[in-house]
Amino acid sequence: MTEQTTLSTESSLPDSLERAHVLTVSASVSEPKTASAVHAERIALHRKATVAQAFVVVSLSCLRQVALNQAGVCSGCSGAVHQMRVGLRRLRAALSLFKGAFHPAEVAELKLELAWLTEQLGPARDYQVLLELHERRHTRSSSANEGQQELAIELTRRRNEALARAREAARSERTRHLIAATAVGLVSHADSTSYEKQRHAEFNQPISSLARNAFERRIRRILQCIDLLPTLSLAQRHALRIRVKKLRYATEFFATLFPHTQRARCRFTARLVALQNVLGQLTDLAVHERLAASMLASEPHGAAQRRMASALGVLTDYEGARTKKLFAKANKEAVRLANTPEFWR
Repeated sequence: MTEQTTLSTESSLPDSLERAHVLTVSASVSEPKTASAVHAERIALHRKATVAQAFVVVSLSCLRQVALNQAGVCSGCSGAVHQMRVGLRRLRAALSLFKGAFHPAEVAELKLELAWLTEQLGPARDYQVLLELHERRHTRSSSANEGQQELAIELTRRRNEALARAREAARSERTRHLIAATAVGLVSHADSTSYEKQRHAEFNQPISSLARNAFERRIRRILQCIDLLPTLSLAQRHALRIRVKKLRYATEFFATLFPHTQRARCRFTARLVALQNVLGQLTDLAVHERLAASMLASEPHGAAQRRMASALGVLTDYEGARTKKLFAKANKEAVRLANTPEFWR
């Protein structure tokens, strides 16, 4: 496992940025020796840091997680695919949290590239999750359902094809350029002393102010949407999950800004994780139904395929029966979250 480091604004900003720049770019140019999954590193922001300083340190940390998982993705490691996607989502969350620190046009192309790379990795993760679910259900089942072997073979084949697509994207010049150019762009952004940025109040305000405003605004929107969960469309439900995820990432990004409420922050984060997991299970149900429909539509209707369709139907029916329970659990977790002390106050 690659050694985890801490990006910090405790020391002088130029020194921290230089280290982050070198670490991130070198990771994209020469792949690390390890091919295992690399998790997010700890971020230590100083309470007196400005929004601009915090934005660069947080974003470079997210970018580094993306870069350090390239080797794992290229070797076909499913865990690295997941962690590379996490890094991409964290970076996109940072762009959303800090959107007042830059003009939208500055990151328009970056957002498109991040979305492209996320899409290349998505199918590998989706089929891996569905394959793991099938294996768990097959192991626990007291009776051997017809078509289980055919389904396992087909899911494995599709997962491997998706991994090959992910490997190709991770090895591509487009991805290497995305990582290196973003690192250099972030450092250049921090070094900019343009008049427009100097007079931009939000760009130079303390990061603790932005963090508190972000927490207040985002938790309010999440709790408002939870009451409507059963009536939300799939797209709206997915958007709600993204909001919860962004708020959770924010608690990680800004953890060191509230040192005296660490226990309260941990409780709040745990509630967010619980709610995110339930919403994630609901999202997985929809994804698995879509994958199942795709598999059934593309396969010829021979005896083996009919057996596989039967096994796939058992699997999706099992998941579908959980929907009502998951809605109830989501509401329960939302109540717990609403009653959890707000650590940033």
